[in-house]
Amino acid sequence: MRFLHSTHTWILLAFLTVAKINADPDGYSLAEHNLAKVIQEQFAFFEYAKECSNDQEAELTRKAQNVVSAYEAHLAENPKDVNGLILFGKFLQKVGQNKRAIDYFLKADLLEPKLAVIKQQIANYLVESGKAVDAFPFFLMAVQLNPKVANYHFELGTFIYLFSTELAQEKILAPDASSALMLESFKTASILSPKKFEYALRYAQCFFDCPSYEKQEALSQWDSILTNFSNLSKAEIDYIKLCKARILIELNRKREAKKLIQSVSSKSLSKSKLSLLQQATNTKSKALPIKSSTKSSQEALKTGFIFPTDKHLKRMQSVSSRLKEEKLLSELTLDVLKARLDKAGKVKLEFLSTTLSNTAK
Repeated sequence: MRFLHSTHTWILLAFLTVAKINADPDGYSLAEHNLAKVIQEQFAFFEYAKECSNDQEAELTRKAQNVVSAYEAHLAENPKDVNGLILFGKFLQKVGQNKRAIDYFLKADLLEPKLAVIKQQIANYLVESGKAVDAFPFFLMAVQLNPKVANYHFELGTFIYLFSTELAQEKILAPDASSALMLESFKTASILSPKKFEYALRYAQCFFDCPSYEKQEALSQWDSILTNFSNLSKAEIDYIKLCKARILIELNRKREAKKLIQSVSSKSLSKSKLSLLQQATNTKSKALPIKSSTKSSQEALKTGFIFPTDKHLKRMQSVSSRLKEEKLLSELTLDVLKARLDKAGKVKLEFLSTTLSNTAK
């Protein structure tokens, strides 16, 4: 069975796995057949939850326990099934049990240390646990292990945008290197998934997050969004016009900027429009401020970033060891205390657990 790499499409991949096994039952092992049954039971559970009301939580709890027990039984018989460990971890994440999910991701990482999806899950757990600096090498490794997945690049860019200050304080990544890696990450994500508006937009926006950036390249990216996405709303088009005008002002092409700004009519952008118009009509106005005050050369942004060095790998190994020492990696038997629906209608599970062994195998 192939490893399931992508986080946001894991349910689809699991579904396809079941479909393949059902279509060609003789081509798969007994363990794979058993895992397919567990996945089917999981699908049935979430389908039931969609139609479930608050007065049906007892039945929801029973079905949840069946899924948990099925995963545990499968993993008891197949403790080295990396796909099973990942899928169970993702199931636990989906029902609000991130702290328990990390147990299974760590076990999978011990068995298969070169899976990008596991590095990604450990990184996200560390961020959520307030250990952002420790998460950095895991995000890097996810990108290195599977460089063709746009989401890994996008997550790395977002991480650096949020935590560049912390990385600089720990002397892990200097500000100019942070800018370079963030820009490259968002650019790569947009290239790998050219039809995803979110990626294209964030790549264009991230130029403004860099202390020094290639303004012509930024203009080209904003233009490409207008060309490649034909279903933009008027407000979105007006927003892009203002972003282009901001760059034109910095290039001292104020006449062009003014013409663009005056074509904007969305009320929600009126304050931004007025501010930019004042700068476009003021011959002595300074370029719009960039978020970071750190100065860096254009060359620094062009060099990109060299992916994990021995230093980063050593740090990643140290963090993994620390997680295991904190007894996150253990043999657990999970008893569902209650399954419920939150205000958004999502399933949440509460567990009781009995620790059988805290020794990693």
